[in-house]
Amino acid sequence: MRKFKFILVIFTLLSLVSCKGEEKKAAVSDTKVAPQEVPGNIELSALQPDVFKYVYENCDYLDIIFENLPFSMSQDNQNGIKSLMSYIDFQPPVALKDDCTPMGRQIYQIAGEVIMEADMYVSPDCNYYVFFYQGKTYYNAMVPKGVEFFTALKNKKFN
Repeated sequence: MRKFKFILVIFTLLSLVSCKGEEKKAAVSDTKVAPQEVPGNIELSALQPDVFKYVYENCDYLDIIFENLPFSMSQDNQNGIKSLMSYIDFQPPVALKDDCTPMGRQIYQIAGEVIMEADMYVSPDCNYYVFFYQGKTYYNAMVPKGVEFFTALKNKKFN
């Protein structure tokens, strides 16, 4: 019974968060962007610290659209956005594997404008982000706390 109440509270909170700012979300989440193929011989370049700092300090809306989960997440709270961005490592991942598929896409907005997007890869051998910023692609590892958070979401039973 306690577990049922906890799941009910989580669904209620997620429903409230996803309904808030529905107008902003509609412009972004109607289009699904396919993950890009990454050649095996590419040098992995991480998102530049000044870009990270700019987005970290100014992002006022973050959408996360999951590929295989029955919900999406939206954050318009600066502390919530900063918390999710704390899962980004400043180092590139050690390697990219061909068989990895993204768990979802993060869409960062500033004043209603999409400023940056990122595919999130979360699996036993693939824990990183692929960022798309101003026409360039960057690769950042995911810190263990982020892997733990997104793995817990991925493994949650929503039936």
